[in-house]
Amino acid sequence: MNKTIYLFDKDCEYNIKKVNGNIAFYNGETLKYRFPYGDVGSIVLFNNTQLTVPCIKMLLENEIDVLYCDYGGRLIARLESYRKKNIKLRLSQYRISLSEEKTLAMAKYFFNEKITAQYKFLYRLSERKKITTEYIKYKEFAMQAKTVSALLGIEGYFAEYYFGKYFGLFKYYKPAKRTRRPAEDTVNSLMNLCYTLTSSYITINLSAEGFDCSIGYLHSLQEERDNLTCDVIEIFRSKCDAFILKLFNRKEFTANDFYGKEKNFYLKKDAYKKFLLKYNDEFLIISDMEEIIKKLAMKITEMADE
Repeated sequence: MNKTIYLFDKDCEYNIKKVNGNIAFYNGETLKYRFPYGDVGSIVLFNNTQLTVPCIKMLLENEIDVLYCDYGGRLIARLESYRKKNIKLRLSQYRISLSEEKTLAMAKYFFNEKITAQYKFLYRLSERKKITTEYIKYKEFAMQAKTVSALLGIEGYFAEYYFGKYFGLFKYYKPAKRTRRPAEDTVNSLMNLCYTLTSSYITINLSAEGFDCSIGYLHSLQEERDNLTCDVIEIFRSKCDAFILKLFNRKEFTANDFYGKEKNFYLKKDAYKKFLLKYNDEFLIISDMEEIIKKLAMKITEMADE
C-alpha cells in the first residue's frame, strides 16, 4: 500500500516538486520532507496547512488524492482527479435503492458483516460460549426484521452487549460506556478519532472503485453525508476497536497523551502525530480495505441483476 503523508505544520504553504524520482515538500526554500514518488498514495492536510494550486494540479494529474481534515480527523473535503468510472456499479446502486426489498437485503448484509466481525474479535478474547449464544440470537433477530428501522433497533441492542464485553478487555482503564462526541474518557476519544479517519479512507476507496457514496442502505439517505461510508464503516469498527485495545493495553497511549477533563478529551499534538504514524503503519496496512470494497462492488452488482 502506498504511503499516506500527513501535513500538520500550521500556516505553512507547501510547494511540491518532483526531484530525481522523489516527491519533495518545500516550505519556501526549505526542504521539509522527501519520499520516493511511487510510494505516495494520498496527502492529508490538517488545520491551516496549504498547498499551492500548481502543486494540487500535479498531484491530481498523478492520481494522488488530497484530503482536508479537521483536528478530529473528520473529512472536510477531498480532491480527486476527474475520472468517472464504473457506471454500471452506480446504476446498480440506484436500482437497489428503489426497491424496499433489496434495500433491506443490503442493510442486512452490512449488519451481518458488522456483528460477525465483532463476534470473531470477542471470540478470541472473551467467554466463547456466551458470546456465541448472543451472536446467534441477534443474527436470527436480524433475519426476521421486516424493515431497516427494525434492523437498526436490533443493531443497537447488540452494540450495547458488545461494548459491555469490549470495555471489560482493557487492563488499565475500563470506560463505563460508549460515548461519541464529546468523548467522556480517553479511550472513547481515541476510538472516535480512529473511526473518523477510517471513514475518510473508506470514502476515498469507495470513490476510487466508482461508487456513489451518497447512496446507503443501512443508514437512511441524508443530504451532505456519505451514507454508503456510514454503512461500510460498520464492517471496520471491530478492526478499529482491536487496534485501540492494543494501544492502551500495551501502554503505547496513556492519560498523559491527552488534554481536557470531564466530557472533553483530546490528543496532545505530539501524541496525535504518534497515533497517525501507528494508524498508517499498523492499521491501514492490514485493514484489507480495498479487498472488502471490491467484494461489496460484486455484491451490489449481483443483487441488482437478480
